[in-house]
Amino acid sequence: LNGLKVLGDKFRAIVQGLRNPVTALPSIIQLLAAKLPKRAAAPKAAAALAQEAKIAQELVQEFGAACQKVAMKYRKSIMDKEYIQQRLADATIDIYGLVATLSRTSRTIVKKGEKEAEREITLTRALARRSQAHVHQLLSNLEQNDDSLTTQVSDATVEAGGYGIGLY
Repeated sequence: LNGLKVLGDKFRAIVQGLRNPVTALPSIIQLLAAKLPKRAAAPKAAAALAQEAKIAQELVQEFGAACQKVAMKYRKSIMDKEYIQQRLADATIDIYGLVATLSRTSRTIVKKGEKEAEREITLTRALARRSQAHVHQLLSNLEQNDDSLTTQVSDATVEAGGYGIGLY
């Protein structure tokens, strides 16, 4: 029963946090880090999209490892790490978009056949490559980034009441 209480408390924090997603993010990241499998299965996709399904599988695994690392490193202080939150959110969106596109294109292949779905297959392949590159960049920027410089520029801009230089 104690284990169920702990899990219930985690879910309650997430549900309550949905009213303000920024405050729920630490709970969500910690839950994902604990629950994402170390080896995710490739999403079901048509044979023509096997390589793209493998890309999606690898991205889910890398994302899970990154969430676990971030959760262990920052714990509750993740609430103050807006740049990290943004990177994880963007990676989630890219991965979700890729998996949804794989599913839709696979359905199109089943309904119309590969020849009739060639345009969708090409678009899905392009999206897989772009998503892969973008997610890799986002996850690598969790460790190596210019966040402090970005914050300095932002602070100076706010203090000056604008950029303080002629833009035109």
